[in-house]
Amino acid sequence: MAERLTVSGDFASSHLREGIQCLRECWPHVRRVEGDARIDIYGPNACLLSDIPGSRVHGFVDDIGDLYRGNTVVVVLNRAKSGVPNKIVEAVAAQRPIIVHESFRTSLSAHPLVRWYHDARSLKEAILAFVREPLPAFDRPIILASEVDVNGQ
Repeated sequence: MAERLTVSGDFASSHLREGIQCLRECWPHVRRVEGDARIDIYGPNACLLSDIPGSRVHGFVDDIGDLYRGNTVVVVLNRAKSGVPNKIVEAVAAQRPIIVHESFRTSLSAHPLVRWYHDARSLKEAILAFVREPLPAFDRPIILASEVDVNGQ
């Protein structure tokens, strides 16, 4: 089970607007079911999310590893617009579980540590799955789709 969730980005960016709305809608339901659920928020303008119950706002970090240390699930609020966000590349490099919008389905391999969402309800379900259940075992790394061949291997 995940001990914490992390979200990072410039929270004033239009690329995060829909994802932030999904998080704001689903988080009260997550906390109702899992009262100890917490989310660590990193990046410029992180204070814009400081009103989310159970959140800890960190702003900038000196060491990017702080985002991925321990038993952490990375929640990516971006929508696919222009390439793969660094936060996905970093989470893949750290082999951390990732919750990502379905618009990135062509960017990541199918993997037990990748969960997709498309709205607040499916984001809530993805979060609760990682918070309530043991993390799935896996025998292969998460890879970016550019590394996947045409047969999906």
